[in-house]
Order: sequence, then structure tokens, then C-alpha cells
Amino acid sequence: MIHSYPLPPSENKIYANVPGVGRVATKELKNYRKECIDYALKNHTMFKEVHRMRISEWKEFDHFKVDYFFTFKRERLYNKQGGIKKLDVANRIKACQDCLFASLGMDDKVVWASSVEKMCGENEGVHIIIHPHTPISAIELMEMFQDRPEATKLFS
Repeated sequence: MIHSYPLPPSENKIYANVPGVGRVATKELKNYRKECIDYALKNHTMFKEVHRMRISEWKEFDHFKVDYFFTFKRERLYNKQGGIKKLDVANRIKACQDCLFASLGMDDKVVWASSVEKMCGENEGVHIIIHPHTPISAIELMEMFQDRPEATKLFS
């Protein structure tokens, strides 16, 4: 588990379209990348442990699932009346995953599944769990719904 990984910027803020050049990394993304490199250097034992597991316990696996728990201070998630503020965590995965896997020395093409959750906490950051994953096929998925009449409409 990687705990308190730096909180990434929104995907809306990581690239800019520059006429004649194309899509380029913003200053915000460059700063985030540096923050992640610094984090990996400070927490090298955590990264060494993931590497150790990859070459020993997970060596036969080519597919992984990553669970992301994005932690925000309460005031970023709720307004003063207790209503939920607009804060989309799904658009924070790309920068986080790209930087994390670069620090781990792994290509993120091995990620076949993920889950995302936002939560309240005193310290903002991302808690990440990486574990081996066995993908299923579309046929296997359809078979899971075979005995559920309400789901058969989805596949017809």
C-alpha cells in the first residue's frame, strides 16, 4: 500500500493545447511530477517493498488492479449547509497513475481494473492499494448475469 501519495491536480488542469504545437503539460502537472518524485525519494522503502512483491509474490501476474482512496479536507467536499460540493475524483486518476507507475518503474499498461473513492480526512492525499488481478472476458461477464432476468435486457 502506498499511503499519503500527493494529491493530483484535476485532469482539466494538466494539459494545455498550444496552437501549432499540440497538447503540452501545464506548469501544474510539471510541479505535481516533481512532488511525486520527491515523495518517492522520501518513501523509497515503500516503493522497494512494492518492487519486491512484484518480483517475488506477483511474478506470474501481468495484470493489476489499483484502488485509489482520494482524501480531501471536509470543507472541500461539503458546503457550510452540509451539501455535497462538486469535486470529481475520476479526473484525478491519470496524473496520479502516470506518476506512481513511473516511480515504481512499471508501465501502467498492466493496470486492468481500478476503483476510486473519495473520503474525508485531516491530511489530503491518496492512499493506493495495488494487487494482482485476473481479468474476465465479456462472455464471463454475461454468464454472471445469466440467472438475473433484470440484467438480460442489458445484453440483448
